[in-house]
Amino acid sequence: MLKIAICDDEEKYIRDIERLLYKYSNARALKLKTDTFTDGMMLLEVLSDDNSYDMIFLDIEMDGINGIELAERIRESDMKVPIVYVTSYEAYWRKAYRVHAFQFIVKPVNEEELFSTMDDFVVARKDLEEKKVQLKGEDGMIFATQSDIYYFYIEKKRTIHVKTATAEYTVKENLRDIFEKLDKQQFYMSHKSCIINLRHVKSLENGYDIIMEDGEFLPVAQNRRTEFLDRLTDRYVNTLKGGTL
Repeated sequence: MLKIAICDDEEKYIRDIERLLYKYSNARALKLKTDTFTDGMMLLEVLSDDNSYDMIFLDIEMDGINGIELAERIRESDMKVPIVYVTSYEAYWRKAYRVHAFQFIVKPVNEEELFSTMDDFVVARKDLEEKKVQLKGEDGMIFATQSDIYYFYIEKKRTIHVKTATAEYTVKENLRDIFEKLDKQQFYMSHKSCIINLRHVKSLENGYDIIMEDGEFLPVAQNRRTEFLDRLTDRYVNTLKGGTL
């Protein structure tokens, strides 16, 4: 089931989006649940209680905290959730993508555009979950689903470990050789000592500390910081949309 948040200070637009989302779920035989918010601070409060969403629809021109500011606050703790901006002004799209927006839809929302956005998301999400990689482990071959991998890192004595959603393994391969096997849209070598899955980045602290979803701190090299931030944007704009801006 997909959990989707809709935040707009006008009830009319919330109901329009919600109606189209449930029409989409019926047409695609897909289960989803929506939570609606008329104030950005209400959404932040729910997210601060360790709740999460698979997708968030945000209005930009809201009273109080606007959609751009709200997205910046969300990105402080969650770099993964796709954000779809819904606005009356096309001029906002560049600012929207700077906070890793997944899509930009102009009001009034029409069925064709919303259905296309959801199709892109659902197909890409399924593809990311199914890709696997074969690795040489201490006790034989490891077959890991790439979307389940959090990161690879080098520990003392040049030992390489891989952390997944359910386990941790030692890998008997060179880090760069491992990187060549991986989906470059998901993975990035942020430092000579580690490879991270952009899907599981939670936040960036102090400019150079990458915080992963499991709480681990991993480094980003000084000369790769800008590229790393660009890759995060690419991850949410290009990868989830199948390479289409």
